[in-house]
Amino acid sequence: MADDLATTLMNLHRELSQNPKLDPQTLEALRLLVGDIQRVVDSQCGEDAEEPSEPSDHTLGERLTAIIEGFEHEHPQLTQTLSMVAERLADMGI
Repeated sequence: MADDLATTLMNLHRELSQNPKLDPQTLEALRLLVGDIQRVVDSQCGEDAEEPSEPSDHTLGERLTAIIEGFEHEHPQLTQTLSMVAERLADMGI
């Protein structure tokens, strides 16, 4: 499962780098979220994990869902990739 998530995260990184229509604030929020997801995955795989980028009262899944809801109409491909990340996290119990 971690390999599926890693592949999906690589796809997300590629899409983020190719999507110039995102405003800087949204792009930064996505990058922070992806970094936090990577840290959680690393810690689950036994690797040394860094602290989250920002303390949050919301889970990764909640943060991801909020971003997905805001993207549905303007960024359908990005929404699909973010949804796949959410599914992989749920499969891993994260």
